[in-house]
Parts: sequence; structure tokens; C-alpha cells
Amino acid sequence: MKSLEKDRSRRYETAHALAEDIERHLRHEPILARSPGIIYRLQKLARRRRSEIVVTAVGTVLLVGLIIAIVMYRRASHLQWARGEALPQVVEFVREADYRAAFALARRARKYIPQDSTLVELWPRISKEYSITTTPTGAGIWCREYGAMDEPWQYLGRSPLENITLPQCMYRWKIDKAGFAMHECVAADSFAVQLQEENFAPEMVWIDAFTAEISTSGSGGTTQVQVPPYLIDKYEITNEQFQAFIDAGGYGSAEYWQGLEFIKDDRELTWEEAVTHFMDSTGQSGPSTWSEGRYPQGQGRHPVRGISWFEAVAYAQFAGKSLPTLYHWEHAACLRESAVIVPYSNFATSGTAPVGSHLGMGHTGLYDMAGNVKEWCFNATDEPGSHRYILGGGWGEQTYMFTSRDFRSPWNRAAVNGFRCVLYPDSEELVTSALLSPIEQRLVKDYSTAVPCSDEEFKIMLEQFEYDPTPLNPEVELIDEPSPFWRRKEKITLDAAYDGERMIAYLFVPRSVEPPYQAVIYWPGSSAYESKSFQDLPERHSTELILTCGRALLFPVYKGTYERGFDEVWSVHEGPLAFRDAYTQMVKDLRRSVDYLETRDDIDSERIAYCGMSAGAAFGPGVQAVEDRFKAAVLISGGFPTRDVTAQIPTLDPVSYTARVKTPVLMINGKEDFVFPYATSQRPMYEFLGTPEAHKKHQVYPGGHGLLGLFRKQIRADMLNWLDRYLGPVESR
Repeated sequence: MKSLEKDRSRRYETAHALAEDIERHLRHEPILARSPGIIYRLQKLARRRRSEIVVTAVGTVLLVGLIIAIVMYRRASHLQWARGEALPQVVEFVREADYRAAFALARRARKYIPQDSTLVELWPRISKEYSITTTPTGAGIWCREYGAMDEPWQYLGRSPLENITLPQCMYRWKIDKAGFAMHECVAADSFAVQLQEENFAPEMVWIDAFTAEISTSGSGGTTQVQVPPYLIDKYEITNEQFQAFIDAGGYGSAEYWQGLEFIKDDRELTWEEAVTHFMDSTGQSGPSTWSEGRYPQGQGRHPVRGISWFEAVAYAQFAGKSLPTLYHWEHAACLRESAVIVPYSNFATSGTAPVGSHLGMGHTGLYDMAGNVKEWCFNATDEPGSHRYILGGGWGEQTYMFTSRDFRSPWNRAAVNGFRCVLYPDSEELVTSALLSPIEQRLVKDYSTAVPCSDEEFKIMLEQFEYDPTPLNPEVELIDEPSPFWRRKEKITLDAAYDGERMIAYLFVPRSVEPPYQAVIYWPGSSAYESKSFQDLPERHSTELILTCGRALLFPVYKGTYERGFDEVWSVHEGPLAFRDAYTQMVKDLRRSVDYLETRDDIDSERIAYCGMSAGAAFGPGVQAVEDRFKAAVLISGGFPTRDVTAQIPTLDPVSYTARVKTPVLMINGKEDFVFPYATSQRPMYEFLGTPEAHKKHQVYPGGHGLLGLFRKQIRADMLNWLDRYLGPVESR
């Protein structure tokens, strides 16, 4: 302060004087005595500083308090929003299967309530982690929802990608890397991609090795063959490509037709004789749909059509490739993904479209495997005449032809016939004779001439499902598993109707509904026979629909399923008598379950329905014929067995049971179901149902056995309307 005096005479005259005072200060000697005016100034300054400090301290405390208050208010506000607004909306989005909207909202809510039990339960169902690898690495990975074709691609990063979290949807993926052909595919799970160099096998896609199941006998026996990796055309062969074959003298050069046997009308033709049958509409060599040796104007990128099997083989040899075997074609076609392929494929009646213009594809990334044109395969049938397989269905055909094995004379040149090729990069010798051999026809039960048994015979058949009305002796155990879709879960054990056993059933009580509850008894698919224990709520894709429709769900653990499973996985191949005994016990389990529901005051025993999925839907008509206490039934992805299971078990003839069903039945199926084909399994079951026409319905969606993944929202509405119609609407709280 002395150094800052305004009066010069009061300041230090020399640095030495300043140094002396500093030394005194360090020795703790008073220095103020030499400057009496300083005392007053310091006291005045101290008073001012204390006042400033007090004001500053108070202000700081108030500011900190305000900040804390704001933070606490915002936190409380966020918590209130997350629990009171976001979470109920997330649950509703899940009910409606709108996982994209649920994901976006849940991700925000997780910032504030990360440990909330409902959110923790829902998160794995509305989100999914993807890991994507490519060979070589360093490729750009892009994605967008499969059906949202107008949305921009979302860039995710470069491969390899590990555990990228996205909404639970089906995605179209795009992978690009400089020097390599861009790869597209549709996949619902993590995957790996082998990229192809731009100049190697252009417009072909690498398919990894797989195991083929090859039939060894008409009775259903199979053997496994390891199939090496191969390349297959990304698109069907186009008119432009086939024109190059003609312009190169393909029909006039015997080298492209080597190894072919031309048998027509039981007579072997020479090559010169055979090619005279392959003319266009003007008598020139070429497909039947061409004229003057040229394809229709403006259709260069359309698939070539009007091709015989012989012409397809000749072109493949010209291109240095081969026709795919049935096994190579079916594996690459992703038949079990038909639910996402068929809706975006060309089955229109107006004709073909340029290759690649319809966006239906599976995880292999191939265009137009469904629809556009049918595609010749190498294999012959085992029938006289050596018909050849032609797969995939074509424009103007029923969509279920995508998953059906069709065959025609190799001379057939229908306007819907086309093809694509494969390339075996190592050696064609690796394609074993087993893959090239004629394929035995699948023995499919023909129900067109089936006749139900007589009433007298049926009464005898019903006796195998009867049992003494012994006490149930139920024991109920409450299970503390909170869920946004059920209020309470109970494990019930009771006496079975056979062998002194105890059976198990799980009851799920819905939320927002007052008792007495309407109830639905569920019969699961074949996965229940492979699982060892009943965890959480199995088969949520279908069982949850029941709960969100406001009904109680009773899920019996049938003999042979979950913890009541056999030592080995049960199947209909175990033997006819074993199948009969197991099925009889399962039906008795279901009937005892109905007995139990009738004892409960909180269940409306006059409003009980049945729901079966896959195997449970196939068994459904038999259940309805035996048990008449159901007021309605919903059968999802089921149908008649495609092989004859009654030849050795006439007492389980499905036609006899189905014809005696009187319950209102809703059948929900995918038209391209590979397990229960539309024409040979689904429709026969529906037509044989004894239910009056006004009280049965067959709701068919495009797609295969797993149609719930794509049409969950619509199927929930179907089920809700059906149950409301025959059980009455539920009364919400």
C-alpha cells in the first residue's frame, strides 16, 4: 500500500528501503509504524473489503442454491416426464409393434431412469445389437429400415463394427469399399460379407459354404452334404446378355450344347434336330418371346424369358458358368425369409420388370429370386420323362410359388421361364454327384379325395382322450416377475389325467382389466419340445398379443415340453405309437387346464378361447373336436401335415377331426409358408373345417412361416376383433 501512495513523499524513495521493509515483514517485525497514514487507509479498506466479501459470499450462496434448485427441478421434471409420460408411451408403442418410435423414446428415457424395471425389460425387445464384419475390412456400412425406401441411408462407420445398437427392425444394408463391388442385403441379425473385387465375376454375389439336406428316400430320409462356397448371379440373365449369346452364334455352335441328351417323345434327337425346336415367333433362333432374333424394343434390362432348360444350359456354358442345382438355388434364395421378400417382389400380372427394380431380397443380397421370371435349375425329377426343376415363381403366378418346388419338361418354353447362373470358383468337381442327381418328389398328402370317418368310428376315436374326473389338487405359487403386460404371474401344479403325474401351467393375469377375466389357453410351436425350462413368457411374439388384447393367458407345460420334456427331443418320427401316446397325453393336459379354469372365481369359464402357434395350430382342429368348451379359436401359421401320418395311426386322422369342429375358427397364415404350404396344407384344413362358413375365416398375408415379424400389428387387430366378436369386448379399468 505504501508503494501505491499518491503523495510521492509517502512512497519508498529507493528499492533498498522497500527491501528493508520486506525483510522486517519476513522477521515478523512491524512496518506500519514508519507510515502512520497507512493504518487509517488499511482499516477503511478492510471495512470495504469485508462488506464486499459478505455481499459476494451471500451472492455466491444464493447463486449456488439457485443452480441446485434448477438442477433438482430439471431432474424432477425429467424423472416425472420419463416415468409419467415417456414410459407409458413406450409400452403403447411396443403394444403396437412400433419399435422405431419406442426405441427413440426409450433411449431418451434411459438417461433419467436407467434402472427402471419396465424399461430394463423392454429395452432388449425394442433394440438390437449388430456386429458386421467384411472381408476385406475397412468397408463403409450403411443401413435403413427395409420398408422405408424413401429414407436416406444412415452411415454407421467402417467394418468391423461391434455391437451397434439400433431399433428392432428389419434393415437393408449397404456395404461399399473402393475397388470392390457394392454389396446390398437384408438382414435382421449380425452378419459377415465377402466383398468381390470389381473386375472379378462382375454382378455376382459370394455365397458361403452350407450343409444341404438331401433326400435319400421317398419316406423322408435325408443325408447331409457339405457344399463349398460359390458365386451366383445377382440378377436374372437379361435380354441384353442373351442377345450376346445369339450374336456369338450360340445356337449354331455345338460346343455350348455338349453333354446334353435331347429326349423328346421317347426318341433321342441329334443336336441339329433339337435346336430346330428353339425358334422365336418369326422362325429365327431365339427365345419364344422374341422376333427376328431380337428381344422386344426397350426391354434390354428385362430378364430373358421364353427359354427352355436346354437353352439355359447352353448359355451358361457359353458364359463359363453353370445352372445352379436346386440346393444352391434354394439356399441363396433365403426361402424362410419370404415374409420380407415377397411383398417387394414382382408377381404382378402385367409382365416382367427390369432386373433389380423390385427391392425384395434376403440376407444373401440377390434380386428377383421371388417373382419376375421362374428360374431353371440343373436337377431333374425322379419321374419318367426327366422333368427339370424351375423355381421362384414368376409374374402372374401365386406368391406361394416362391417356396414351392415346381418342375416342367426341359422343352417347355413358356413366357415366364428364365434363369440365372452360378460359378464354382475352386472347381466344378466339388459339386458332388449327390447335388446333381435327380431329386425325389416330396411325398405330399393329397387331401382332395380324403373322406372323414363315420360318426360311429369317430365316437370310438374320442374315447382315447377320455379320463376319470379325479380331483385336480391344485397348488398356486405367485412369481414376482413384474411386466408392463401382465399384473400377476402364477405357477400352478395339478394332478394330470394319467400315470399319477403332476402337470404344470402358468397363468398370466392382464393389466387394466377387472375380473372375471376372459381366458385364452395357448399351445406353442415345436421349439417348446426343444427347450428345457419355462422362462419368462415364451413365444412372446404371439403370447403377448393375447395379453395386450386384455385376456388372461394360460400356458400349460404339455407333456414333452419345457421341464416336462422327454430325454430326447420328441418328434412325429419317433414312431406311430409313440406319437399317438404323446399326443393323447398333451390333449388330456389341455382338457385338465380347462377343468382348472372352471374352478377359479376370477376367470369367466363361459369365455375361454384357444390359440395355437405352428404345431399348436396344426393340432388345433383336433383339440376343438375333442374339447367343446372353447368359444373361439385362433390358429397361427398352421395347417394339415404334408405327409400322411394316418397310414399307421388312423385314429388320429386330421380330416376326421377337422370335419367335426363347430367352434368359430380364425386361421392366420403366410401364403409362402414353407412348413405348411398354402395349396396343400392350409386350404385343405380350412375347407374341411366343420364350422359354418360365416364363423370361420382364413386371413392370409404375404410371407412365410414367421409372418408375425412383419405383420404383428395387423395380426393383433385380427385376433382382437375375433375374440371380441365371440367372447365379447373386455372391460378395462
